[in-house]
Amino acid sequence: MGVITAETLEKKPLINKNLISLKCVLFIFFAGLGCLYPFLPLHMIAVGLNYEESRIVSIVAPLVSLLGPLVAGIMADRMAGGKGSTSGRYLRVLIASAMILAAIFYAILLAIPTLQRWEARRPLVSFACDSDGAEIFQERCTEEKTCYHWDKAKMGSLILTNCSYTCQKPSQFEKLYNPWTHGAPQALTESLSSEADYDNYDDGANYEGASSVERLRRHTHVEQVFVEPPHLCLHKTSDGEVTDDTICHVYTEDTKSITVQALLGSATNLENETHSAEWCRYPLDAFSCHIPPAQATYMKLYKNTTKCKPMVECEVYDPYDSPGSVLAESQCIKVIGNPGETFWMYLVIRSVADIFPTAAIALLNAAIVIATRETSSGRGDFGRQMAWGSLGWAIFAPIMGAIGHPEDTPVYFIPIIVFVAFMLLGAIIILLSSSMPLSPPEWWWHTKSGMLAIPMSAIRKYAPETGALLFVTVVLGIFWSAIDSYQAWHIIELAGEGITGSDLLVGLTLTVGALPAIPILWNAEKIVDYCGHSNILIGAFSVYILRYTGLAILDTPWWTLLMEAMEPVTLGLSWATIVMYMRHLMPRRLTATAQALPVVAHFCLGKSLGAILGLVKTGNTLASLQCVYRGMAIAAAVIAVIYFCLYHCLLAPRCAAETQPPPDTSLQPDANGASTTSPNTNGSYTPLRVYHEGRGRKGHFRY
Repeated sequence: MGVITAETLEKKPLINKNLISLKCVLFIFFAGLGCLYPFLPLHMIAVGLNYEESRIVSIVAPLVSLLGPLVAGIMADRMAGGKGSTSGRYLRVLIASAMILAAIFYAILLAIPTLQRWEARRPLVSFACDSDGAEIFQERCTEEKTCYHWDKAKMGSLILTNCSYTCQKPSQFEKLYNPWTHGAPQALTESLSSEADYDNYDDGANYEGASSVERLRRHTHVEQVFVEPPHLCLHKTSDGEVTDDTICHVYTEDTKSITVQALLGSATNLENETHSAEWCRYPLDAFSCHIPPAQATYMKLYKNTTKCKPMVECEVYDPYDSPGSVLAESQCIKVIGNPGETFWMYLVIRSVADIFPTAAIALLNAAIVIATRETSSGRGDFGRQMAWGSLGWAIFAPIMGAIGHPEDTPVYFIPIIVFVAFMLLGAIIILLSSSMPLSPPEWWWHTKSGMLAIPMSAIRKYAPETGALLFVTVVLGIFWSAIDSYQAWHIIELAGEGITGSDLLVGLTLTVGALPAIPILWNAEKIVDYCGHSNILIGAFSVYILRYTGLAILDTPWWTLLMEAMEPVTLGLSWATIVMYMRHLMPRRLTATAQALPVVAHFCLGKSLGAILGLVKTGNTLASLQCVYRGMAIAAAVIAVIYFCLYHCLLAPRCAAETQPPPDTSLQPDANGASTTSPNTNGSYTPLRVYHEGRGRKGHFRY
């Protein structure tokens, strides 16, 4: 019997026939995801969901989807010792089931009724207040000319600016505040507005017509009196008394704006009023504004009429898009369909559908780890298998982007149908691949080097390290999701061509990220072994600095392709690194659960949190996204520096194991069956700790 050398162990066949079917499944599965996943944000918009509804789906669906990998991973590990486990049939059935269920539930998205929303315009709004209370004046919608009559009052915020004393004419706001009133001002010569007279307020004077104004001028002498600036008070009593709960906002010349919380009541206009010149009136609760008598007299004399109702009037800043605005639901929007029904159907179906692709990813990761015998040989081919999945993604994403969604078909019918076909095809292949090496990991608890695989006690031993890795994975998922969740919207805003014109750009963007990932994943193990796991993860945060900075300052859609070209480092290589790291931290009997945990951390928790942080919409979507990108670039820089310092200055020096030579594989049995060691054998070899910093042969890893 010849001596087995390390060089002999490292030689591998160029093509492993047992892994061909696994490569086909990975290619088909990720090709199907490439057909559908990049276009799901566009699909939500095409169905009729608005930005807020789409954002809720992007936040909730990933949280629900974490059930998939957790349940599937635990089931796979429990079934590993049961009947049929020696052929890996249990794992193939679970993967096929996840793919079939994903096909079914995503196909149901085609049955969701679509909405059609046309925004006619955003009516003008003004705020008016006096001692009797406050009102919001809003133009009636152009077409319906109706006002909103809600069952309950709406609670929200108002940003008030440019406040002044004036007469109550919402369409002709005029600043009439005069800090010092003295003498009688010169009367205006232009005729009065033909608009409806609001309440004919005359401050108790029973004068009629022009003669009343003359009498008011003759008998009123305004002394030089200081008039206080407008006061907006909340929580006064019905008698106008100030209490301990009263809050008064003083609007001076230096005040840019004030934000108040308001309770908006139903319109006081009658339901059947359709006069086009009328404004809708919405009462606001708990407001009170004192109008100084000298200011009231001044305005009447200045306007040359007693038909002036003195008010404190303000402009409302960004009434429809400011966060939490009380007027957000009062826009002039024509809707065909049932918004509530469409939203809830989409949210429930999409949340359930997302469970199964994430479960399939976790199971496929476990299948690769098992099929390539990662721990038994010390080096596997995880990256090379995933490279085939990246190839499928790169090919089909631009094809579906070019096809888009023809007008004579349901929204994104073709991408969804192609996705369903790929999922069913992949399920058939994996069910028929009985020769796929997916036998339970108990087969290879003892490695070729004689090193015992990590036992169950390693859960306690490596729990802090596992938790730290999962925390880093969550943070990487947040940075990935903050771009990915709203990338389609970003491209729409940059291209300005609507959904149809952005389909191809979205597909090309994903391809630009997937193509460079193929050679990187192909050589992932060599890269990880040379650089070290933690250094690659630190590098991923560093690359995010460049990506977010570029997205924040570049304003053309084609530049997003350049930023996306960096994703092989931030997603492809870092994900392979996390999977290869996790395979050594968890016991072999928990292989599937070990691969489910990073999927939950990155694609579920991280994705949901990234969707929360990724879009703080304040009117202009592009400006809002670029503001977020600037903040995320700074956050990535801070995290990269902290991670680098913690690892290289604290963890690596304290936790690194001493460099040990690789095991001598020349151990041979003698004639009596006893093991003997050649002169070059290190008989005291022990397994390396995970922080080993030396580069060597099989079994030597850098973490």
